[in-house]
Amino acid sequence: MQTQQQADERCWYCGVPVHAPMLAPNPYGSPNKFADIRTLRTTDHKIPRSQGGSNFGDNKVTACFSCNASKGSKTIEEYREYLFRVSPPGQAQAALCEAVAQNVLPPELADQLQVAINFIDMTFPVPVFWGEREESREGLSDMGPLFTQPSAATADPGA
Repeated sequence: MQTQQQADERCWYCGVPVHAPMLAPNPYGSPNKFADIRTLRTTDHKIPRSQGGSNFGDNKVTACFSCNASKGSKTIEEYREYLFRVSPPGQAQAALCEAVAQNVLPPELADQLQVAINFIDMTFPVPVFWGEREESREGLSDMGPLFTQPSAATADPGA
């Protein structure tokens, strides 16, 4: 069984192992740069303090520097939506929705685009964060990708 301290050694959002600030020599020989700033351990607030979140208990999670910086002052749901929007499926979906919204396409093409938009919704679910996965509480070390994979039943709607 994994202790809470061991669980905190991974980013709550992406699951990457994190580390305390460690100085590494820079090219000029003086130790004043972080060894790997992307995986530097930080503390994040699931509900940002700027949006009324507390500075206690369940609202605080361990996060890598990369996730904490990209999350900024977003709530968890806003961050989840942001990650989907910047992913290739999210960008494709936004472009298809824009093409349909402009209403400049022949109706049969607009219908086909709507089918493609629905396919993206079914095939590429929103991300599930590492800390939300039940398995993360059971001490599994390899949590796999941030984005969940669809089951065989949802991957092929015609089956």
